[in-house]
Amino acid sequence: SPVGAQGLMQVMTRVHQEKFEPFGENAALDPVANIKVGSIILRDCIARRGSINGGLSCYVGATGPSDGGYSKKVQAERRRGALASGIPLTRED
Repeated sequence: SPVGAQGLMQVMTRVHQEKFEPFGENAALDPVANIKVGSIILRDCIARRGSINGGLSCYVGATGPSDGGYSKKVQAERRRGALASGIPLTRED
């Protein structure tokens, strides 16, 4: 991305370089490593903010009340994927 995010999870590698170190050089562009690191970051964001939507806002770097619609966009895509695959979402999802 223009701001330096890389890979499937669009991880800001300059911010999270230490998380990629166990995976070796150029790990940010390795899909498996990128998903693992991105998932760790997202898990930490959800724990820090106390909800999935709050975690998504944190993940995208929002520090204020607005994340520019990112969490709504991700949640809508998640619902579409669940509907298409027949995976039920719980009420708290």
